[in-house]
Amino acid sequence: MKIRMSCCLGVALSLGAAAALAAAQEPAAWLSRGLTARTETAAAPPLPLNDWRRLLDLPTGTELRVSLERARVLKGKVDNVTDEALTLRLPGARLEVVHSGQAVRVHRIQNDSLKNGTLIGLGIGAGVGAIVGAAQDPENTDMTRRGATLSGTMAGATFGSLLGLLADKARVELVLVFERSPQAD
Repeated sequence: MKIRMSCCLGVALSLGAAAALAAAQEPAAWLSRGLTARTETAAAPPLPLNDWRRLLDLPTGTELRVSLERARVLKGKVDNVTDEALTLRLPGARLEVVHSGQAVRVHRIQNDSLKNGTLIGLGIGAGVGAIVGAAQDPENTDMTRRGATLSGTMAGATFGSLLGLLADKARVELVLVFERSPQAD
């Protein structure tokens, strides 16, 4: 009876971890199509990477990493974009104007979604916690063993989701928005 109960709990936790991983792979796909970022629109074909007009669509406040000539890098938020220049608000509220001829590459800084790491950490932590809880003193009665398994599951889920949250918070993705064409010599 004890072995069957442990096996059922292990299968349930495995399914929970699989569901968490699936949710991380397809974030919010089970919601509504209108709420996800993948809505279909009849948009114009995308501009090439070397077209400065790609920057005109960036909203004010978007975080950017701008690589300039001579390996100089600026990090700041978009204040204004024109056909000739990009104005960045750097830390300390200082404004810097970057002309289109100066920029070599422009990346949009995008933070990772906090959901996927948290869900993955929750599933893995719950599974590990259940195993550790169930492995406690095999001479205990069924009730104390179930309690230890449940406590281990909850502690593992809490610890795992916190680790997943911190890992996602630290992860930053750079999305290339503009790259100047190599000039022919």
